[in-house]
Amino acid sequence: MLACKTGYLRAVVSPDVLIEAERNLLSKSTAQAFTRYRNLVDVTPLSLVSAPDQAIVLQYEPIFFEDAHVVAAALAAQAHYLVTLDQRLASRVKHVNLPIVAISPKEFIQTVLPGHPEYPDIRSMNQ
Repeated sequence: MLACKTGYLRAVVSPDVLIEAERNLLSKSTAQAFTRYRNLVDVTPLSLVSAPDQAIVLQYEPIFFEDAHVVAAALAAQAHYLVTLDQRLASRVKHVNLPIVAISPKEFIQTVLPGHPEYPDIRSMNQ
């Protein structure tokens, strides 16, 4: 999020994903984590994509179940990466021939971000 906040990367998200993240934080985390998340969302320039039509989401349900809307939104946005903490979702995406890479935030930071042309500047933000 910090790399997106400063403009080095562009975060693309659907309203449904934002709502789901809030719901998960409220039910599974602390009030402090929720407040930190909300503060990050408030200061990070996010590209908002419309929630995909239900007919499109239904196409992905047999493979992605409750995460079909996430995959449909990422594909509609023509995202290169689907950064997720959901290991089951990442595994499902990896086993299907889609033009998107599902990756954990840690993997993204360790394997993709170093290839960014402004990586030294991005690293210096965290020091």
